[in-house]
Amino acid sequence: MGLYLRHSFGFFLQLAPCIELCLVPFEEGALICSRRLAMTGCALFCAVAAALFPFFLFSPPVSGILPMSMVANLYMFLMMLICVVAFFWIVRDSVEKKLFVVFLVLLYAMTQYVLVNLFQAILGGRVSAEIYSPMDFGLYVATTLVLFPMMAFVMRKLIRNYLGEIDFKNIRREFGATLLLSLLYFVMLMVYSSMTPLDYQLYWWHLMPTFLFTLAVLGIFYWFLFQESVHKKKESEYLRTLEVQRLQYQNITREMENARRTRHDARHYLLGLNEMLEKNDTDGMKEYLSDIIEKVEHRDSEIYCENQTVNGLLQYYAGLARDGDIRWEAQADCGELTIQATDLTVLLGNALENALHACRSMKTEGWIHVQIGQVGGSLVILVENACEKVYPSGRCRMGEGFLPAEAFVSGKQGGGYGLRSITLAAQKYGGDAGFRFDEGTKTFTSRIRMNLHPEIL
Repeated sequence: MGLYLRHSFGFFLQLAPCIELCLVPFEEGALICSRRLAMTGCALFCAVAAALFPFFLFSPPVSGILPMSMVANLYMFLMMLICVVAFFWIVRDSVEKKLFVVFLVLLYAMTQYVLVNLFQAILGGRVSAEIYSPMDFGLYVATTLVLFPMMAFVMRKLIRNYLGEIDFKNIRREFGATLLLSLLYFVMLMVYSSMTPLDYQLYWWHLMPTFLFTLAVLGIFYWFLFQESVHKKKESEYLRTLEVQRLQYQNITREMENARRTRHDARHYLLGLNEMLEKNDTDGMKEYLSDIIEKVEHRDSEIYCENQTVNGLLQYYAGLARDGDIRWEAQADCGELTIQATDLTVLLGNALENALHACRSMKTEGWIHVQIGQVGGSLVILVENACEKVYPSGRCRMGEGFLPAEAFVSGKQGGGYGLRSITLAAQKYGGDAGFRFDEGTKTFTSRIRMNLHPEIL
């Protein structure tokens, strides 16, 4: 009875942690059911497979044909295959991400297997033909207690956080080659360990360190693959954001020029019409036209600061706010700046565009407060606006001060890169950008800082 229990628990220690680790990196929304239910179901399957393992291993028809180690490896491979199929069904995400996680867990399994065999050689080699001898079982317990918490931490804190940053389309060839090498290594390890006699000390003592070293190199390949994928995705997003910035700059400057030209033409037209009405002495229409002229001239005469780019942007968005019945307050104190007009237009234009979009979605009156000034050697921009709701990305905990752009996703149809563009523009000048949403006051705040002298950083 002890023999059967030891082999059942030993098999469970090898299989169950692997399937549990596969589920850890994925968010709750990526699973077809709750994480607790999925992990419980997988653990129950592993328990059943482990309970049947000794009956299959010591079955006379099977054990009389194949070596016991090969029977154990074949059974393990079959159960792993079933678990992988179940994993692919439970997780709703791209095939590449699921394969990446599976092979990372395979590295964990192979590391444990190699370490157990290496310690066996150090402790005197195998003294029993059993798959899970008392020494083997103790080694699997010890390695699980050490490796599993470490791997679970990596999966939860590192892989889960950055899994969304990986774009396998940019490294399809490298990804396929790394997976193929991993698969070949796994097959070679299983074949060698299945066919090598248990008392062949050259294998257990000399080759296992080589397998362990190769496994470490393979792990380094995965790390570099991960880093290269994240780098290429960020580079691709940066180039795409730069293109979006260029188009936004062109659109904003074109709209500002059109609005200025329209107001200029409208003023002359209204002045001429006003003179015609004066001759007819139509007091009501004269008063009406006077109000319009005053309103148009007020827009053109608004001076917020000496910087033409900032002043023009504030004039333009002040007009849009008034047209939308949005309360507008702006204070600016800045003259000539070392920041390029393109970057300043994209940064401030995105912040104000987002504020207008949020105010237009409000059920109550919208409002926008803007403060721009120089603090020390930095330009600081603070944009506060009414906001009904935001769309968290799930990467950061909301309500804990200012958050990075990655904490939010766009609520616009088709998505957007507004907050990301603001951050990139600020970082270009050695600055930063933070965003905060106050659920109680329904207020969204954008805080931006740019170094006016980035060459001294």
